[in-house]
Amino acid sequence: MFKRLHQSGSNAKFVAVDWWGDESQIPESVPVIGGITPDYYVNVEHAFATASSLAVSINQMLPGRKVVAAHSLGNVLVASAIVDYGLVASSYFMFNAAVPVEAFADVPVETNMVNPDWRDYASYLWASKWHEAFPATDGRHALSWRGCFANLTNYCNFYSSTEDVLDNVGASIPFPQRQWAWGTQELHKGTTFSYWMPGHCEGGWGFNGDYDPWFDSFPTPEEATNLITMATLQTNSLFRRFDDPQLYTPAGDAFAHQPVIRARLLADAIPALSFAAGRNVMVNAGGGITNIDLLSFRRGPHLIDAWPRELDDWQHSDLKEIAFPYLGELFEYIVEQGALR
Repeated sequence: MFKRLHQSGSNAKFVAVDWWGDESQIPESVPVIGGITPDYYVNVEHAFATASSLAVSINQMLPGRKVVAAHSLGNVLVASAIVDYGLVASSYFMFNAAVPVEAFADVPVETNMVNPDWRDYASYLWASKWHEAFPATDGRHALSWRGCFANLTNYCNFYSSTEDVLDNVGASIPFPQRQWAWGTQELHKGTTFSYWMPGHCEGGWGFNGDYDPWFDSFPTPEEATNLITMATLQTNSLFRRFDDPQLYTPAGDAFAHQPVIRARLLADAIPALSFAAGRNVMVNAGGGITNIDLLSFRRGPHLIDAWPRELDDWQHSDLKEIAFPYLGELFEYIVEQGALR
């Protein structure tokens, strides 16, 4: 990345950030499954956990104007560092952001991001809506992806309309694979599928066995609405119970205020209800956002009809996987927009 920016005219100091974002990842050399990360959730936790250190390091150690760029899940790290811990940056470039759109903007629920088993149940019963059962001052009210990065300004969403990893899922849950990988893991949160891999299996789209202890008749959507009030949800959710029983007690307020608890629950127990920012155009109510489809940069200035892949698309990691001559216009754009000359 340093060389590509330098060759595109950047004269800025370049600082790379290394963080633990690949726990459980299978080596690329392994046939068929190489590159897959079975426990993706734990890396979301790492992103949140690293945010405070990143903010302190940049603010205290790097002088002058800062331009920050992140790829994929790294955007949870950077967005949290800016919003939660005061990282100061003049510009922020999001590439293929593995972050739900709802984290930045107030958007409608995407039906396809609701597990099919839950689509007939009232939305207040979903794990993603549990925070609404508590007042804004309660720590549990922050257990939602919606609006958690809404205060961001002056950033650019470099998305790809031909994404593979972050592609928008259809009406049914895809079989786990690279295509739709991000949406698939959101739709499997809390379900028994999670037992096949490391990590937690709580909340999400699982069902709470307390409502059917004999496994003979779980409440129908209509029965659940009549049986479970908002007050009931506070102490016994219809979705699979969280691993920490404190969340259902008066002590849950202070418990959920802990950053490590909030990070874990957002990672593995609270599903997103919107598609990924790295695949879609976003509209931020606060303004200051630019959307650019990376597909428009898929050819270099001297390679008018060339692209080194049979499919004429821009996939999740093409920013670093495709040779620089094909991407020159993109890096020149970054240098210009970031005023890095």
